Amino acid sequence: MKKNYMNFSTQYLYCSIIIWSTIFLCDLIIYFNCKYFHDDNSNIAVTIGNFSKIVTPILLPLVRLKDPNVQKVIRSIKVKNNTKRNERVNSSN
Repeated sequence: MKKNYMNFSTQYLYCSIIIWSTIFLCDLIIYFNCKYFHDDNSNIAVTIGNFSKIVTPILLPLVRLKDPNVQKVIRSIKVKNNTKRNERVNSSN
C-alpha cells in the first residue's frame, strides 16, 4: 500500500514539475523576447506555454485517479451505483 502511494506521489510530482517548468521556461523566454531580443521566431514559446496551461487541468486529475485512496472511493461509488441500478431493474420487472 505504501509502495503504491509512493509510486503515485512520484508520478504526480514529476508530472507537476515538468508542466510547471515548461510554463516557467516559456514565460521566461517570452519575457526576454519582449524585453531584449524582439525575435519573431521565439513566439512558439507562447504556443507551448499555452498548451501546457491547457494540459495541466486535464492531465493532473488523470494522474490523481491513480491514487490508491481515490481508487477505493471510486470502486465503492461504482458498487453503490450498480446495486441501485440492479434494484431498479428488478423492481420494474
